[in-house]
Amino acid sequence: MQEPAKAHQETEKPAPSAPVVSGGPRREPFLDGVRSLSALMILVMHASSASGLAKVPVVGDLITRTEVGPAIFFALSGYLLAKPWVRAQYGGGRRVDLKRFARHRFLRIVPAYWAILTLILLTTARGTPAGQAIDNYLFLQIYEYGILRGFAQSWSVCTEVSFYAALPLVTWFLFRRSRRFAIVGLLLTSIAGLAFLALVKSPDWTMGQAAVWLPSKWSQFAAGMLLALLLPCFKMRWTGRWFGNAYLWLIVGTSFSLLTAITAIGGSIGPQGHHTVFTSVTKETLFTLTAFFLVGMALLPQMRGSWLGRFLDCRPMLWLAKVTYSFYLLHMAVLIVSREWMGLKYGQGGFFISLIVTLVVTSVLAQLFYWAFEQPFMRLAGRWDARSRRRAANAGLPEQGRAPASVPTVDVRTESQPASSDVR
Repeated sequence: MQEPAKAHQETEKPAPSAPVVSGGPRREPFLDGVRSLSALMILVMHASSASGLAKVPVVGDLITRTEVGPAIFFALSGYLLAKPWVRAQYGGGRRVDLKRFARHRFLRIVPAYWAILTLILLTTARGTPAGQAIDNYLFLQIYEYGILRGFAQSWSVCTEVSFYAALPLVTWFLFRRSRRFAIVGLLLTSIAGLAFLALVKSPDWTMGQAAVWLPSKWSQFAAGMLLALLLPCFKMRWTGRWFGNAYLWLIVGTSFSLLTAITAIGGSIGPQGHHTVFTSVTKETLFTLTAFFLVGMALLPQMRGSWLGRFLDCRPMLWLAKVTYSFYLLHMAVLIVSREWMGLKYGQGGFFISLIVTLVVTSVLAQLFYWAFEQPFMRLAGRWDARSRRRAANAGLPEQGRAPASVPTVDVRTESQPASSDVR
């Protein structure tokens, strides 16, 4: 799934003995545009399913494979959230403060989620039993079959939250040794995750929701974490004519998703669609590769100045990236209500009008929820950090995880989008 983020990157290479990464924070170009594109892909997928376009041969198959959007959200989260740990272990960066990490994740995810969930319970999910509502407030709906009408995409937020909980432990184990050890470890755990997915898709497994648990989706998070590990190693080589060609990365990345659309190896649409063990594992692998190449594409230096880079970095895409989290959580309910208001039953056409109305109404609501529930709590997190720094300075001690005041540091706060993808 997958929340708007301001990614940061190093601006100067520190000396080997430096305790922190020097230089100031700078937005990672084009990742915000990829996040916005993923959110739009998810909206298109849901609109095609609601209108029945998904059942149209060829065209429906191609459009519905925009369900790869959540995989891209997960890869974005893996990259952005693993980056501070990679920098701390291998790049001379400051140690990640786990309390600060947890505080930022809570304030970034929970307030807006609870507010929108309350709205869902008052509209499309009226009459929901109290136990099911509590499961949703506690991010437990994917474990208790508690998905609400108009809030089905929240499965990805639950998976994302479990990734937040697992990340410190995973990085402690994998990043404690060499970079090569971490890379091999991520590849092996991804294979283990696909093996778990094969297990839960077997006929003997009765908990179908396990297909969206963190182990089943781990390879997609690991794809982003691999990019965080590999980027510093290959940054200079990414200027090559072929290896650094953003369009080639785009073609390769999208080809994996297209392969699931034009063949039967990807099974039916959706994480809970009809899949065999083979189609489930194959689809998950291909979507992971798509996410790896599309997120990696956005990190290429050659994106600057290209038409693709200008598109991803244009104002509408950057604005949508800012409100993507609320947009993602709201769009399903808006789609359902708008189709009911227009008298369109499920599967009975109206793809374009549903898409346009949902896009406009959700964008307006997402901006309002961003102003009311996202921005204030992000500012609260910033004030909390400033207060902690002042207390540490008054005590004459460096803040936990911070370098001495004489050494400039880079902000390791990450505001990545859950995927939706999120849904993703």
